[in-house]
Amino acid sequence: MLGGLLDLGYLVAKWTALGARWSGRDWDALSTDAAPPLASGAALMVATGFIVPLVGGSATWRDFSQYRRLHPLWKALRGFAASSVRTVPLTWWSPVGIRLIHRESVIDDGILALARWFDPAVRGAAYEAARGQGMSEARAAVVADAAMLAAACGRRTTDGGGPLRDPSRRACPASR
Repeated sequence: MLGGLLDLGYLVAKWTALGARWSGRDWDALSTDAAPPLASGAALMVATGFIVPLVGGSATWRDFSQYRRLHPLWKALRGFAASSVRTVPLTWWSPVGIRLIHRESVIDDGILALARWFDPAVRGAAYEAARGQGMSEARAAVVADAAMLAAACGRRTTDGGGPLRDPSRRACPASR
């Protein structure tokens, strides 16, 4: 917007100097001294307006922030996902949006690989404890899911990869 206003100022200065010359006045200073800085500023602002969103707009920073926040969960679940699914290797120059999708996919694969070890009783107890501490319903559900996931990670590690013996515990609570 500022670039457009500076460009408009450039045009006004040039046309005013031209109109003054036609009417017999000498306002050439507008054309030679005032207009070029306006044009330079307009070019700088317009170029910045196009380049900044491409290089590092808010979506890029939001994706990078989400990518960094998912690191601990990805690190915990990638071993479980790797046993059942092969992931595509990424290069170091891959865009952060692609890296975020890759990390989310590995996390999803890890959760799916652990679904057999999910224990609804662990989730229920954690949910009730979180609600008892005054957490909102949504926050308590997140805490309960995290507790169930942590218990499933531990159970799978100690079971040596075997599924739970009780078939009623195989259902994923998220699918209800």
